[in-house]
Amino acid sequence: MDLAERFGKTAFTVLAVVFLLGYSMGNFFHSGGAVMEAMAEARPGSIGDIIAAVDNAVVERMLWRYPFIECYGRIQLAQGKHEINSFESVKDKAGYLHSGNFWVGFHDESKELAVRVRRLHDLLVARGTQVCFIMPPMKVAGEEMRYEGIPYNDFTGQGDEMLRWLRYYGVPCLDLRQSFKAHGLSYGEAFFKTDHHWTPRAAFAGFCDMIEWLNGTFGTDFDPENFYRDLDNYTIRTYERIMLGSQGRNTGVDYAEGMEDYTILIPKDEGNYNWIRGDLKRVEDVGALSRLELLENADAVNQQAGLENLRGSDGLFTATLLKLPQEELEGEEIYHGVAEKTYLEEIMPYDFIRNNNRTGDGMSVLFLRDSYASPVISFFAQCVSQVEAAWTNQYDSQTMESLLARKDYDYVIIMLYPENLSYEFFPFCESEELP
Repeated sequence: MDLAERFGKTAFTVLAVVFLLGYSMGNFFHSGGAVMEAMAEARPGSIGDIIAAVDNAVVERMLWRYPFIECYGRIQLAQGKHEINSFESVKDKAGYLHSGNFWVGFHDESKELAVRVRRLHDLLVARGTQVCFIMPPMKVAGEEMRYEGIPYNDFTGQGDEMLRWLRYYGVPCLDLRQSFKAHGLSYGEAFFKTDHHWTPRAAFAGFCDMIEWLNGTFGTDFDPENFYRDLDNYTIRTYERIMLGSQGRNTGVDYAEGMEDYTILIPKDEGNYNWIRGDLKRVEDVGALSRLELLENADAVNQQAGLENLRGSDGLFTATLLKLPQEELEGEEIYHGVAEKTYLEEIMPYDFIRNNNRTGDGMSVLFLRDSYASPVISFFAQCVSQVEAAWTNQYDSQTMESLLARKDYDYVIIMLYPENLSYEFFPFCESEELP
């Protein structure tokens, strides 16, 4: 090795070390405050929660995070690649982003999960509570839209298997996976290009089918005049180029082929609601939730003993259950606008919604759900006096059982995305007993 070559390698090494040290120090000052804030907000005593909160804060607040993402995405795009980050995100021929998945079909847990649902069904029906399972659609690339060799995320088989077992065990279930087609919506109208969620318009179609099915199956009378299922009673508003979903934020705007429009449905008769939400892991006594039903002002919830970590909002649909997105986004706002959080802030570990226009019917419904159910729950809240919702993978079995045992609901509706048919989303009835 001659002197010039050795000098070049040494200079490169020194520059690389200086850059890494400088970048690390810059990161420390840039994200240190967010890390400390995340640690303070994490559940006390839970090392796992603290580590997860710190890791998320470091990743989300990384210095030059989005320029790096965009640069990497442009490089992949220039190479004509249909996947990014080792198949973390993949693209179909129409430009829709999907998760990549090599392990679909392994460790199918459908039978055991259906058994848990059946146990819950039997235990709650004995108390006078109706229990059912609803499966929403999944964003799946059609065979003709797939590039050869790309592992597109597809849990259709697991969804089919789950529904077969539920029917075998006699659990009432509704398959909404084709509901958007029955309502005349195209694939592009039903799903986002940059996010895995269904659109509010497709969710509304699912809500309409759900109401019809509940009424027919259980003899109920939700929305008897078909008022809340009539699209003419909603204002349809489209925000242009303000949507960059979670999959798009992972790949960058250029790789995602730009921002997309976001269309929302706003009830013309907005009603009046109390919405309280938070993390039940911070509520030492789940029985304290009984105080929520007595509150006149949801905003005062954190003044109640045992409920200090919950927060509330009062008012019209657009002041509580719906957060209107920004009209225009600039700079890094495009990564933080998060239009999909419009309904119920996308998802909270626990929601309590009281419809002040329907307090006389005394109907209470509990959704065991994931983020896919948020727009459906928002629409459904118009039809009953009280709705609660629990994001099931945020619960341990003890907290979930305490929630289920604390009162006799009229309905418990399990609504989970096909990809979430796993043990962590079913933290209940692992044995025959429910306290």
